[in-house]
Amino acid sequence: MGIRAIKSISWESAKESLNSKFAYLVFFFIMILIYVAILTGIMAVNDEKKVLSDFFIAVTQISLLVFGVFSSALGVSQDIETKRIYLILSRPVKIYEYVFGRIIGVWLSAFFVLFFINLACFLVFVFKGYFFDLNYFYLTSNLYFKILCISSISMFFACITTSSFTAIGISVMVWFISHFITDIKFAFDKMKGSVHFMKYIIYLFPDFSASPSLYSNFKILIYSFVVVLFSSYFFKKTEI
Repeated sequence: MGIRAIKSISWESAKESLNSKFAYLVFFFIMILIYVAILTGIMAVNDEKKVLSDFFIAVTQISLLVFGVFSSALGVSQDIETKRIYLILSRPVKIYEYVFGRIIGVWLSAFFVLFFINLACFLVFVFKGYFFDLNYFYLTSNLYFKILCISSISMFFACITTSSFTAIGISVMVWFISHFITDIKFAFDKMKGSVHFMKYIIYLFPDFSASPSLYSNFKILIYSFVVVLFSSYFFKKTEI
């Protein structure tokens, strides 16, 4: 694997994602939500710390989901639309190096967004005079693994459809389904007939409903890697 090519593409992808108008819009959205979180916390009075913590986790989830899905889908589609993909692949760069570089760039930029939100949360807690709960970092780090996965899925559908809107729409659907995997499996187990076999299709989805743990995060990471491999394979077969 061409580490140098992947590293170069990933850094360019990360800088492009963070310098895009969409990224600025996401950061502006985050600042508004942080302000709303502070106001909500003030109104909570006796339970302000818990309200702030829960609100920041919600802000983190929404912001990273939107940023990860859009950045991975739009990056590939824009490279195809602007014909920049031909310039990249005309160099000694293989398709799998391009795909891995692209998605790693999204992962890096998503980590920066996560760091920014966590820093804002930390400063708010310090300003309010609250002890910062390390469990918050634990929850957001588990969330980050889900973002790695869903952004990889978004990249996959962008590679096979070359349509950013299709990739974004399917990825958001997968995100919601994956959070109810356990319930969906239980429902299919109770059904009879041909519908019962639908439960095996559910195994194609990542399991975001499992309790956060190192094992579940490792499974999600492996799933993400496999999805990127498939993205490389199908992108090679796609006419661009």
